[in-house]
Amino acid sequence: TVRNRVGEEKTGCALSFCIARAHQRKGLMEEAVRAVMERLFEEGMDYINCGHFDFNHASRALQSKLGFVPLLQEEVELGCGRVTVEENILWKKGRK
Repeated sequence: TVRNRVGEEKTGCALSFCIARAHQRKGLMEEAVRAVMERLFEEGMDYINCGHFDFNHASRALQSKLGFVPLLQEEVELGCGRVTVEENILWKKGRK
């Protein structure tokens, strides 16, 4: 639960996704994520947040296409070194 700009409590969840390389670039992930988002909003979520590593241009493009907007960026330490994570948010239509 978070508070929006006017202090109202809102309920949301985090969404992550991954698809095998052999199935990429076929529109499957967009279709699947749209269906999950629709269900989450039907079940009462006010927002969905989703993130990606800054170098994952395909995930950035898909999230943008689905209507997610930037929320924050932060650096995190992984086994391979420091990377930037970009977090995005999508509000249910009519909510903010």
